[in-house]
Order: sequence, then C-alpha cells, then structure tokens
Amino acid sequence: MPMPRFCTRLLCLWTLILPLFSLSAHADNTPPSIIQRHLVADTATPATPSFLPPDQAFKVDSAESEHGPYIALEAAPGYYLYRDRIHLTQAGQDITDRAQFSPPQQKDDPAFGLVSVYHDQARITLPDWQSNSAPIDIRYQGCAEAGLCYPPMQKTLSAPASATSSAPPHPSTTNKVLSAPPIAPALSPWTLLVLFAAGIGLTFTPCVLPMLPIACAIVVGRTPSRRQALGLSLAYVVGMVIAYALLGLVVGLFGSSLQLQAQLQRAWVLVPMAVACIVAAGWLFDLYQLRLPLWLSMRMQNANDRLHQRGLIGTVATGALSTLVLSPCLSAPLAGVLVYLSTTGNVVMAMLGLVALALGMGTPIIICCTFGAGLLPRAGAWMTTVKGLFGLMLLGTALWLLARILPPACTLLLWGIWGLGGARLLGAGLPPQQGSRALLQVTGWAVAIWSVACIAGAAAGGHDPLRPLASFTATATTEPRLRPSSDTASPWPRINRIETLQRVLNDSSSQPLLIDIYADWCTSCQQMERTVYAAPELQPILSLFRGFRLDVTHPDKKTLEFLRDHGLFGPPGVLFFVEGQEAADERIVGERSREEVENHLRAVLNASRRAQP
Repeated sequence: MPMPRFCTRLLCLWTLILPLFSLSAHADNTPPSIIQRHLVADTATPATPSFLPPDQAFKVDSAESEHGPYIALEAAPGYYLYRDRIHLTQAGQDITDRAQFSPPQQKDDPAFGLVSVYHDQARITLPDWQSNSAPIDIRYQGCAEAGLCYPPMQKTLSAPASATSSAPPHPSTTNKVLSAPPIAPALSPWTLLVLFAAGIGLTFTPCVLPMLPIACAIVVGRTPSRRQALGLSLAYVVGMVIAYALLGLVVGLFGSSLQLQAQLQRAWVLVPMAVACIVAAGWLFDLYQLRLPLWLSMRMQNANDRLHQRGLIGTVATGALSTLVLSPCLSAPLAGVLVYLSTTGNVVMAMLGLVALALGMGTPIIICCTFGAGLLPRAGAWMTTVKGLFGLMLLGTALWLLARILPPACTLLLWGIWGLGGARLLGAGLPPQQGSRALLQVTGWAVAIWSVACIAGAAAGGHDPLRPLASFTATATTEPRLRPSSDTASPWPRINRIETLQRVLNDSSSQPLLIDIYADWCTSCQQMERTVYAAPELQPILSLFRGFRLDVTHPDKKTLEFLRDHGLFGPPGVLFFVEGQEAADERIVGERSREEVENHLRAVLNASRRAQP
C-alpha cells in the first residue's frame, strides 16, 4: 500500500525549507555554542559554594606519549571546558583547524540545547609539532557546574624537549591524561531500550514481516521439538548479534578516528549525514526503492542455504549472513541508526547500540520459531503506519543533526512541521476511531497541539521544543524590569574600565554601593538578570542601592587583577561597598536565587545603617 500523500508533501516541504534555513544559519555571526553553559536548577541550597582559582580549575600543559607530543587539558571535578572556546595560534596564525581534538561530551543546555564540552580530561594533538617548533598559544574558557563562568584564559606552550616524532598521533592508554572521556553518560539505558524497540519495529516493516515465517522454516526446518527450535533460533539470533556487534565496532572506530563528534559543529559534516537520513526517509515513504543488486543478493542467499546444512555452528553463521540478506529491506532505517551511532565517537556505545537493535530484531524470530508463526500479527494497513513512523524518526534524526547549525527559531519551526506529520500518521484530522485507534488519535491531536505551539513559538523567536511558548512568558516576565539607566541592555550603568570603577568607589556617599560583575558570554548572568534582578519583589530594596555593572566580557590585565583581589574568578558576582569599604562577608559569587540575593541585600542595608552616625 503506498504511503499517504501527506508524507510525500512533508518530505518535499522539508527539502524546500532546509536550504533557506541553512543560508540564514551562515548569516548568524554569533553561534550560541560560544556562550552556552548549563544553568543549575537547584537554588534551594543555602550554603555558598567555593570556587577554585582558574589555574586549579583548569590545568593545561604539554606532554608526550610514544606517538608524539600533545596538549593535555584537565578540568577539576564539577568544572568543564567549552570545545568551541578552545583556539590555537602559532606564530600569529590560527591553527585550530589543523589540530585533532579528543571527542567531547554533549551537554544539554536548557536555554541553548546541546553544546560540546570537556569534563575531566581532553587532549589536542598537532602534526609535526617538535621541540624546535614555535610555541603555541592556547586560548580556552570554562565554567563551574555550580554557576560560575571563568573569563577566557590564555597560555603559551612549547613542545616537550624530546619531541621529534612527526608521526600521526594515536591515542595512548598508558597515560592518565590520554585516557578516553568517561563513557557512562553516553551509555544511557533509555537509548539502548529505544534501539531494542526499534529493532522489534523493524521486524514489522512490510518488507521484513512476510519473510519471517520463511526464515523460521529455514532455521528450524522439520524439527518437531520446541526445545530444539528454541536452541536453533537462539543460535540464529546470536549470529545476528555477532554481525551487528562487529558492524558497531567498525562504526565506533570510524566515528572516533575521524573525530565526528568533534566535527558536529561543521556544516560539511552535518549536511551530508542529514541528507542521508532524508534520503532514507524518502525510501520509507515509497518515493523510490533502495536494494542490493540482484546478482549479489542471490549469491548471499545461496551461501546462506549452504551454511544452514552445517548444524548449530552453521545456524550461527546463517544468522550473521542474514544481516546482509535483509539489508535491502533495512538499509534505510539502519542507515539512520548508523549515522547516529557514528557521531558518538564511542566504540562501546556503538557496539552496544547495534547489539540492542539486533536483539530487538531477533525477539520476533525466536517467538516465531518456538511457538509458530501464528503468533505474529498479520500483514495489513497498520504496517504502512509503522513504516511512516520510521520515516518520521529518520527525519527527526536529520533535524537533530541540523539543529546545530540552523537558527534556533528555524529549528523550532521544523520541529513543528515534523510533529504535524506524526500527528497525521496517528490519526489526527481523520474521522473518529474506535478502540485502540481512538487512543492513538487522541495522542495524535496532542502532538498536533504541541506542533502548533512550536510553530507559534518559532514565530515569536522561541528555540526550545520542550518549552515552545517560553518566549511569550519570558516577554511577559521581563516587561516590568527596573531600568534605572538609559542603557536598555542593563539595569545599571555599565563600566568597562577599572579606572572608572575606582572613581565610583572613591565617590563618598552614604548610600550603599552595588557592583554587579557581568559578561555577555555568561548565561548565569543573563539568568540572574531575568529571574532575580527583574523580580518585582526586589525592586523596592534595589532602589536603596547605587548600582553599577562591571562588564568583563573582554577583560584586560587590570580587570583580572581587580577580580582576583576581591576573590572573584569570573561572573556572575556582586560586590557591596558601605562607606567606601567592601562588605566582604556579603560578597556574592556565582549564580544565586532571588531569596539568597534578597538576604544579602538586607544584610548590607543593616550594615549601612549601623555605620551611619
């Protein structure tokens, strides 16, 4: 049965919209990944966290392994470095593109989405970096999980004295700094469960399901015993698992060796991978067919028949070969899975992911071989829906890849269009259904409402699919913001030079002074401005202070010295002065809640009253 026309229209609409959005993405000169950081949600903890000095929070040095010199970066526990904020220069030339970075981890920022960061350890290798080479200037920036952004830092490194090898670098497992980043965050049980369910779903596609009884007859043959049938079917699935595990090994090594995860901010990598997913989705929408050449398919089928005649070992080999025999039916959705796993740069993750997929595909085979094909659902119109849902999943994968280079509002719009397709497949817009189809239809209407919210949110400049209407609520919240100055970007006058700040500090006044430490790349500063300083409850007490904002977006030497002298390593932070003297006990370091800031403000006011004669 051909796919409904709306699927074809959906794919065509994507094809027309994506090039326009790609052009607008390149027109954006400030990619959000440069200033992203995680916003800490827990503000109920009353204790004030202590932050490490920059040289203790982030250690950078040059070292050498048996494969050549490298730059080692190490973030202390609770701290992380931004991949996009690491820049290398040598003899005045930018050599960042020549460097090979270890795969970063993906951090989900609630405001900006996924951002590449380094927790714990990272390494950078450069070809032909020898002891007689010019020193390398490395510029880097990081943040603390507890809510503090450090200013950009720079360090000059020379290659180790014994560095003479120009051989291509290779990861070493003998040095602590060279060890791979922890894989625990990538090994999500939910990811494996989704892949297992996807494997079961692949079995019920129109191409594979009719082949299951035939495959079961080939595997079990005329074996009357259920126990023997179970053993042979398990052996068959073990062969499938082995084949997919080897495929996962290749995919993981491929993704790691090419540093695909580190390259996922580059359009030349993202666009071809997304196009592959869109092409695969078009196959599932019956726009065209993808299959192996007939001569190759026949040869593999003949080899499969010969292997089956060799007993249990032959059955295992048959299961392994079946991954190629079924490849014409599974090439499209399997391509999407391979694209996703190759981006992890993690061999173990890629292997376990494809093993979970193979186990899902093998479960119906075990049931069919052991209990008979009568337990399997019959082919029907429902298979068209399953096929369409897999096509939408591939389009979702393409959008997930392109979201890193597309403008956030455009991405949200595409999510809305994507959701409308899913809602239509679930029955939204069709006559009322009965039974289980009625539940699917209700789900489809819920998805349709979410999709409309995404489209409306995109029109208002939104960016978060989980909160598509957040831009409307944010506008309503920030409208009553107190703006004592004419600077519409700040609630206080901005100061960019320490000399100007010193004049403010020397100005004798009985009114307590508030100095807000701020930077444009500090998202905690932006969060505090929206949720703390704009709160109506704080406006009366804030009006009792003289407020100024020290902008450390591009700090010079004097600014860094001032921050260091006052126990600050970066924004956000607030300094209070009473009668020309700092109230050091009430100093605010890092992101704070409205209640905590209010407590500090009241304490400073009480100290100011006591200081007055």
